[in-house]
Amino acid sequence: MTIASPRDAAIALAKDVAARSPCRSKRGVVVYASEPLGPPTILGCGYNGPPAPLTCPGRERCAGNCGQRSVHAETRALRMAQSTTLRSGRVDLDLVHVELAADGGVVPCDGPKCWQCSREILDVGFVAGVWLYLGLSRCLACRRFEDSSDRAEDRWRRCPECGADLTPQGIWQRYSAEEFHHITLRNTGLEP
Repeated sequence: MTIASPRDAAIALAKDVAARSPCRSKRGVVVYASEPLGPPTILGCGYNGPPAPLTCPGRERCAGNCGQRSVHAETRALRMAQSTTLRSGRVDLDLVHVELAADGGVVPCDGPKCWQCSREILDVGFVAGVWLYLGLSRCLACRRFEDSSDRAEDRWRRCPECGADLTPQGIWQRYSAEEFHHITLRNTGLEP
């Protein structure tokens, strides 16, 4: 597992963009090029929400099917980046996805799981990597990381190796676009 993170400027912008979302689950995406010197070059950004010119009918009314009614943040960011990318010919861009917490932080997710977005990310051809903030637990005694996406189960409260208490922790994970798509399909039961 890669213990690195996307560029801080890209994370900050994705959080700002996510704040624009009228949805209960505020998501923001930034497509960017990492520059060796200086800040990243931002080519696209987007948030989840109803398609223009529609407005959100209210959290209670759409909460159950918001994901089907709204345009996903990835779609908006990819559309914005596409025209610039076609002109420049870049195929080495990264995409960072965040879900904004009420306190302004990033909500850890349980891995790739939206097949519509993963299909679009792979198909555009210019995204080299996708960054997600994964929910993990860490054993401070033996320094082992455990996937804590299923936090309700007792097995994530204690380290399976040494029995010590696990500490919840998030970690940034980068996937190649193809890897991201295949993991998404497996996670959604669409690929064996």
